[in-house]
Amino acid sequence: MDNSKSIEINSQIAKNWSSKSWKYSDEDNFEELRKRGQEVVNYLLEKHKGHNVLCISHGIIIKILVCVVIFGEKLNPEIFWEFNSHTLVENTGITHLEFTEKHGWKVLGWNNTTHL
Repeated sequence: MDNSKSIEINSQIAKNWSSKSWKYSDEDNFEELRKRGQEVVNYLLEKHKGHNVLCISHGIIIKILVCVVIFGEKLNPEIFWEFNSHTLVENTGITHLEFTEKHGWKVLGWNNTTHL
């Protein structure tokens, strides 16, 4: 794909990001990403609270998980767009989240690649 086509696609996605039904192709829109992220967080809290769990996923899912635990019900398309635009996730980067009853969710590490 040439650079001008990529810019056009990104422009279309940005323009329609808040629309609950719009899709450029078969990618998830914000509502689908948020719902999937919330389902993962709920599952982890229900089935694995107090355990160490390793989740392996694509960068966009890592970002939505972090946003779901940080912003909760306040998470909206605009907040996620800004977060996504200003954060980088490298392949094999390790993001470390922790949940405690006292403090809730904390981000203890972001995209750590020192193991490479």
